[in-house]
Amino acid sequence: MKNEKFIEITSVNELNKIGSDNNYPDNGNYKLMNDINLTESNIKLPLPQFSGIFDGCNKTIKNVSYRDVYNLKFVGLFRYISKRGKVKNLNIDNFEFIDTLNPGIITPYNEGLISNCKITNSKLMFEYRKKSNKSKCFSESGVISNINLGKIDNCEVKNIEIDSISYIGGICGSNYGIISNCKIDNCSLHGYDYIGGICGYNYNIIRKCIIKNISLYECEKYIGGICGCNRKDISNCELVNISITDCKRFADNICGYNFGSIQSCIYNDDFFERTEF
Repeated sequence: MKNEKFIEITSVNELNKIGSDNNYPDNGNYKLMNDINLTESNIKLPLPQFSGIFDGCNKTIKNVSYRDVYNLKFVGLFRYISKRGKVKNLNIDNFEFIDTLNPGIITPYNEGLISNCKITNSKLMFEYRKKSNKSKCFSESGVISNINLGKIDNCEVKNIEIDSISYIGGICGSNYGIISNCKIDNCSLHGYDYIGGICGYNYNIIRKCIIKNISLYECEKYIGGICGCNRKDISNCELVNISITDCKRFADNICGYNFGSIQSCIYNDDFFERTEF
């Protein structure tokens, strides 16, 4: 790290160049030097696939609204974070993706490392589903990443609203990687199925996360405070004030349906363990 050269990002114009300008390669190392307000900017999201290091230096990128772009798939700050890619120490505030397919605010598809990031006051809304036959449309939604195959560590999500269809989560829609040490607070999640405070469907590992003040409402099936459905390992998580209302089948404060292992979790001060149903 000490010998790596970092390119400084100070403006929307410089942010836009990542991956599209030879001086701003997609495998470069970047530092965000100040807050960036994207209101009425010409930002072109998502930025291309990323395999470098993006250090937000605890600065904030804020105010994005994408609306009525139903044909825009897999939208986020970065289109894809590769196995070598790292995004860290970044704050994101007031992002709205309305009627975009399979969004993830940092990235729709993560294979790298996302750490020490915070997302606040944002919305992922798929209003198209209200005007169409659910069986003919499909969209997943995750706040940090839509699909996670890498690692998401020590991230925080607060004051978030999601209204989508399937595979919906406060961290990601579907988790095939590792999610650890994350905090979710004051989030409202609504959709059809596979919906959870951390992820809609867990295929791998979730550990040491805190989930509180989560509302899951008017959902059909597979609804849980941590995940809608679990296939592998969940451990050492704490849940406080999980509200599930008007959800029809397989709804639980911890996990809607469990095929794996849930160990050393606490819900409202009660110790909880569960193996496969």
